[in-house]
Amino acid sequence: EDEPAVELSEKKDEPIQYQNEEIAAPSLNANSNLSDQVEEFEKELKIDCSPVQLTQVFLNLLGNACDAVSNHDEPWVRFTVSSMGEWIEFRVVDSGKGIAKSTQDSLFKRGFTTKKIGKGTGLGLSISSEIVRAHGGELFVDDSCANTTFVVKVPKNKISRQASSNAS
Repeated sequence: EDEPAVELSEKKDEPIQYQNEEIAAPSLNANSNLSDQVEEFEKELKIDCSPVQLTQVFLNLLGNACDAVSNHDEPWVRFTVSSMGEWIEFRVVDSGKGIAKSTQDSLFKRGFTTKKIGKGTGLGLSISSEIVRAHGGELFVDDSCANTTFVVKVPKNKISRQASSNAS
């Protein structure tokens, strides 16, 4: 059964709130900073998605970011949401200095992990990538950024936007 369109403004804070409560506190030290930045976008913007599945993707990315920078002197993680033409772009950026190209080639393969034995299963990014592709989007590392950046792009709900523009 198809999921109804979800109004983004109602859901945008859920991953960061859960992350702060459940994952960031034990993963990052007292000097850390986990924040969200939501750029202005259309107030009634809706996307066709399974909110539970996309939240799973964001929690995985945020958890990975927290784990990756937990030993940094000044760790931080940022979650941003932007409207980009026909797409919604979600970014998880952390204080890391990027991911080696040789590692990027394997990141989304099932069973691949950079974590210590017993810490990671190597399933999170591969499952997240599958979920995003099922939503008509893509998940990738933006290696043009100075800091480690994962990007989730999903298409906007064209039906809702067309209906609202026809009503004008």
